[in-house]
Amino acid sequence: MEFGETLVAFTSIVSVFIGMPWVIFSGIRKLREQKSAGRAGGGDLSASELRAMIHDAVGEAITPLADRVTDLEERLGDESVADLRARLDPALLDDLPEASGPPAARTRTHA
Repeated sequence: MEFGETLVAFTSIVSVFIGMPWVIFSGIRKLREQKSAGRAGGGDLSASELRAMIHDAVGEAITPLADRVTDLEERLGDESVADLRARLDPALLDDLPEASGPPAARTRTHA
């Protein structure tokens, strides 16, 4: 065998039996380190933190609606609902259900 053939054979053997396993195992080690760093980083929210975030988001969403309701109530003044219904076209009121209070809340069942 010539020197060039020997060099090619030696390089191939080194890369197959040393280089490839080293690349594979170092990749696995990096993935495990990333997973453990993700767990330690506190990526998960606790139930109380999630509730607080939802409470804040709902509060921010409701504030403009509450302001609008207040504005509309101020515009209405002392007019009652009966006075407002009397001014409306009766055909519009035919499809409305009678006010019977808020609907009953459904209960959740966990299976």
